[in-house]
Amino acid sequence: MCIYLARRAVFSGALVPLDVLVDGQKVAVLRRGERIQVQLPDHGAKLQVVMQQFTRSPVVHIAPSDQGTTFDCGTPLWLLIDFFSLAYLPGLRDRVFYLRKSRGTAALEP
Repeated sequence: MCIYLARRAVFSGALVPLDVLVDGQKVAVLRRGERIQVQLPDHGAKLQVVMQQFTRSPVVHIAPSDQGTTFDCGTPLWLLIDFFSLAYLPGLRDRVFYLRKSRGTAALEP
């Protein structure tokens, strides 16, 4: 089974590539403005992106019904007001990026 992962042009870590983890194992690298295809086991998997092992997204469970779906990766707006670099604190560093199903027309082209 495969899904697509699209990284939005974001402000936080925009120049740093993200490691794509499937079930905790690195399978790809995702750069700003890029859309990649990610192969997953047919029974589904856990998907996460990590930036330099310090900040990451929450784990997203991908089901077999998500076959062919595009997931967007980006930075939540709360980082705009993170003047004290709270994003590196435990609990918050796991929410520096998001992974969510694309809303359709906003998906990046291959």
